[in-house]
Formats: sequence, structure tokens, C-alpha cells
Amino acid sequence: MKMERVYDPIKFLELANNLLLDGKYERDSRARTAVGRSYYATFLLASQKLQEKGISVPEGTEIHKVVIDTYMDRNLSSIGNRLDQLRHHRVDADYHMRTNVTLDLGKKCAKLAEYTIDLIKQIKEIK
Repeated sequence: MKMERVYDPIKFLELANNLLLDGKYERDSRARTAVGRSYYATFLLASQKLQEKGISVPEGTEIHKVVIDTYMDRNLSSIGNRLDQLRHHRVDADYHMRTNVTLDLGKKCAKLAEYTIDLIKQIKEIK
């Protein structure tokens, strides 16, 4: 029987941090990609935590809003607010090409992701 290999979303954050330091790639592309990977690392871990605690997370286009709202509605707004902030930066980085996405913003998002992931890991129960 073949074991299913599960990807660890924290590797997205590692990639974000590596890109921010790697000058061989174009600056704006590094920054935009780092913002997106920081968000997805956090979002995927937040979603996994909900599922671990028995809270279903429906598939589909509304999944991002559902995960954020679930944290907000369950008195975990410190996570929900930060996740929503990262999501807004990710939308800018991915869809709004006139928005200036800098390496400093990429670094800020990576740090915010690290902090939010630490908060998620500390959750014992979700009411």
C-alpha cells in the first residue's frame, strides 16, 4: 500500500522567506510571490486547525471567507483579523498590478504569517 504524501503548508512560508533574500529574481516578482505564499501558508494551516478541531470547512470559492469568518465568530479574532489582512495583501499582489508591492511589504507579510501561525499552533480548543 502506498502512503499518501501530505504537503506541509509551512514550506510556502519558507519559500517566501527564501525569495525575499534571493536577488537573482526580479524584485517585484519576489515581493508579490512572497506575499501570496505567506498568506497561503497561514490560510492552509488555519483551515487544517479548524478541521482538526472538528469544524468542517466546505470546499469552493467561499472557503477563504468561511475560514476567516469562523475564526472571527469563535472569539479568535486575533487570528481572523491577521488572516484577513494577509488575504487583502495577497489579492493586491496577485490581481492589482498598479499596486506597489515592495520587498518591505513581503517581509512584513512573512513576519505577520509567522506570528499568526504561532497563534494557530497555540490553540487548544475552538468553541
